Amino acid sequence: EGELRAGLVEPGSGNLVIVGQQGVILRSADSGKTWQRLASHTHRHFRSAAFDARSGDLFVVGERIVKLTSR
Repeated sequence: EGELRAGLVEPGSGNLVIVGQQGVILRSADSGKTWQRLASHTHRHFRSAAFDARSGDLFVVGERIVKLTSR
């Protein structure tokens, strides 16, 4: 899958989220026992991520900027 680069905690749910190379965005709702891959619609490399505390949207940055809405 490539190198994982940034991890954070999803506001409200406490889910773990990790981003990395090749457009990888992973979410775990069980403290890292299992992971779900979220669609980023790109294979570009991500370096960092941040949640908007008000909306819950996830912004992922690297070679591209991707916004995943919480809705």
